Amino acid sequence: AESDAWNEHLRKIRAGLQQALGLDLAKGCDLAPEILGTIERDDYVVERLTFQSQPDVRVTANLYRPGRQDGPAPGVLCVHGHWPGARIDPIVQTRCIGLAKLGYVCLCVDAFGAGERTPFRFGTYHGGPAAAMLWAAGVPLIGLQVHDNRRAVDYLTSRPEVDPSRLAITGASGGGNQTLYAGALDDRFKAVVPVCGI
Repeated sequence: AESDAWNEHLRKIRAGLQQALGLDLAKGCDLAPEILGTIERDDYVVERLTFQSQPDVRVTANLYRPGRQDGPAPGVLCVHGHWPGARIDPIVQTRCIGLAKLGYVCLCVDAFGAGERTPFRFGTYHGGPAAAMLWAAGVPLIGLQVHDNRRAVDYLTSRPEVDPSRLAITGASGGGNQTLYAGALDDRFKAVVPVCGI
């Protein structure tokens, strides 16, 4: 009975969070992934790619994987924080390369309004003008980012190199925020590691 009460409480919190983040407005669609290029190093591989998170909304991403795998590996969604280079910032790339060298398949996406997905100049803080424009549409920036992260997990689990039963998400600063919310709303993650940003 105690666990039933807890599960009902959790369901209400998730429903409220889903509504507050505007996730009820997000539309699903085919991922339509496109591999744009591959970079092979001695012990890891980087794929540059895009996929659809909503109709006609493409997410730019890098997939880092071990150079050699014996079978499906754990998958990690790495979400960047407020670094000028977004997913290609040296700090973010170092984390992703390190995970690939440790045997993980790591997907890193540009957050909505950052990196190659900003309507402004490269290096723009995605919590600034890009976020402010969204309020008129009634959708908070974090809601779009969490939706993109859900779709990123859909893409990650579509890859034969990934074991869908062993998934994690991590990020620092604004990525820590994304990690917290995505982890609260997506049961596919077995490990949720927000680093600061709380």
